[in-house]
Formats: sequence, structure tokens, C-alpha cells
Amino acid sequence: MGNCFLNHPLWTRCHERPIWVISLSEPEHRLRDARALLQLRDFLPPYCTFSAVTLESGEPRWPTIPPNAAIVMLGRPALFGTKAEQLLANAQPPLLFHFLSNDPSSSHEYRSIVERPIDEVTHGDTFEDQRKRDSKELHDFGIIYCGRWDDRPIFLFAGSSTVGTWGAVSYACENVSDEVDPRWQQDVQGVVRCHVPNTREAFDRVSAAVAGRMLAPARFWMCGRDLPPVDEWSNALRLCADAPKGAYDLRILCNGKEILKNSTTPIPALVLLAWASKRARQTHDYFLASTTVGDVVRSLKHFNGFEKRHEQAVRGALKALVEQIRKAGGIAYTERLPIREANQEPHTRFCMCARTLPSFLPSGM
Repeated sequence: MGNCFLNHPLWTRCHERPIWVISLSEPEHRLRDARALLQLRDFLPPYCTFSAVTLESGEPRWPTIPPNAAIVMLGRPALFGTKAEQLLANAQPPLLFHFLSNDPSSSHEYRSIVERPIDEVTHGDTFEDQRKRDSKELHDFGIIYCGRWDDRPIFLFAGSSTVGTWGAVSYACENVSDEVDPRWQQDVQGVVRCHVPNTREAFDRVSAAVAGRMLAPARFWMCGRDLPPVDEWSNALRLCADAPKGAYDLRILCNGKEILKNSTTPIPALVLLAWASKRARQTHDYFLASTTVGDVVRSLKHFNGFEKRHEQAVRGALKALVEQIRKAGGIAYTERLPIREANQEPHTRFCMCARTLPSFLPSGM
């Protein structure tokens, strides 16, 4: 079966609702986004509306969009003004990717994308530099984001050139056949590397593939001989102490991939469950949880066998979970809390976006 809007997982929430594709009104941008707009026109249903944000002196002017409409933005959020920034700031899951610079004169930074909060940079080269190397293909990078603001689907496809934006759209519209493809999770975001033939003529085709990894709300699972019953997690540390040395078996999986493989105690699992219980927001079938080291320690202090020496292990487990959840394609990140007193040490808040936990795991700790 060819590419079909009705069968594509990324666009399922757009069925039976208006869809507005928003681009920039300036002729230069209209020309740059033409290939992406044409591909969306051919892919989306005929009731889709194509409109433009008018670039004027001062704040860009947005069209009046129905409150139940899905919004598809083509281009850098900074070019769409404060409304776009507010829209994406309130969307869930949080957008974790942005351009290193929005100043076209800083060509390499303009084409580079940063992943928050680890500040991992995907560096982009200008087409001029790539042609000097006699490359057979030219490449650019694009950001793809699919999320929600309340019940409204929000999409962002943004590159630093025609190729990046067109490639991001192509990735969002192409047929999804692999059963483990991250696009089945719908609420996905990440960077795609987009390729076109190295020619001075107009580009006639583009291909796109994930650069690094796509992120989506994490799906957690636990298994192993020492998995406690749902009402026995408060005794997990004591049971671990009674187990033969090196024989403890409790595994954590995120998006089907085992994380923290070398754990010999239930501390990482306890920390993950305590973190997941600190829910800041529930959004449809996933939640945003936010915690600190102190919050987790307070949650676990009453557990049998929890001692002062375990507090440092909690800090290490939170840091390791953020890193390995990201590597497994889940959404986890850190935020610095403001310092309220002159002698106060800076604190870190650990945040994650996760699907509802399986019923055999406790939902509150």
C-alpha cells in the first residue's frame, strides 16, 4: 500500500477534524517551502486549509484558526513570533530540539540543531562547503515534532533550508511498515538527516532518515525472578539483602530495551517508580512526572532496609535513568531549579514523559 493519510500512525489524531498548514507569507520562504507544501497537499485530505503567517513590522500576524483544528507549522518557530513559541511551550510532550542559532549570518550554527538538556549538537554544513568536497549528495537536517496542546494536535517540520523542511515532511508522510518504527507511538520528536542529489538544478527528490534517535513517551516494563508483588515493594531492599550475592534478578525495560543492566539492587527500580509517582500532568495515555533527589529520598525513607548510604545511590540512579531512557528513545530531561538563597546549592529537577505503567507495578509510592 502506498502512502496514505488514513493509515499513517502519525496522523491518526487528525481524522475527522480540520487541519491547518501554516507557513510564512514572505515570497522567499514560500518558494523555499514549495516542495514541502506540495507534498503535504498531495498527502493530506482535501478539507485541509493552507494559510500563511504574515511577516510585518513588529509581531507576525496569524490567521484565525478554529479551536479544534490540528496545526502543522513549516519552518523555524522563531520566525512565527511569540504565538508559535507559546504554542510549543505549552505543547506536550515538551519540545527538546532547537536550532543553535536563528541568525543566517552564522551559517554553521544556523544549520545546527541542539538536543536539550544534554546540549548534544547535530552540526550542519552549508551546501557550498559540501560541494567543495565533491559530494554526490547534499544533506541538511530537519526537526520533526508531533505533540498536542490540550486536545489539539501540533506538528512542527523545520529545516535550515528547503532540503531540511522538505525531508522532515517526507519522513512524516512516508509509509510506515516496520512494526518497531517510532512513528507508531505518534507523539514523537527528533532530527532527520535529509539527502538530495548534488546538482545545481532544482531538487527533484529527497530522502530522509533518523539522525541519532527519535524520542517518544517511555513505555516501562519490569521482569525477573526478584520482581516483587505490587504490594510488596516496600520490602524490596530487605528481600535483596537476603538474596545470594550476585543472584539478584530484576530487569527494567524502556521501549523494549533493557536499561541499567548491571544493577545488583532494587534501588534503580525503586527510584524509577518513586519518580513516576510524582506526576505533574496527565495527558491522555501518558503523563509528565517531575521530581528531585530529595523528593525520591523522602518517598523511600519508610521502606524496609533503606539507609543513609542509599541516598547517594538515589542521585546516581536518577542521572543514569535520564541518560539511558533517552538512549532507549524515551523522553527524559533535567531542569535547573532557581536558587532562592545566596548560600543555597543549585538543585536539579528530573523530568520524564511516560506511558501508563503496567498494572503489576505500583502507581504511587
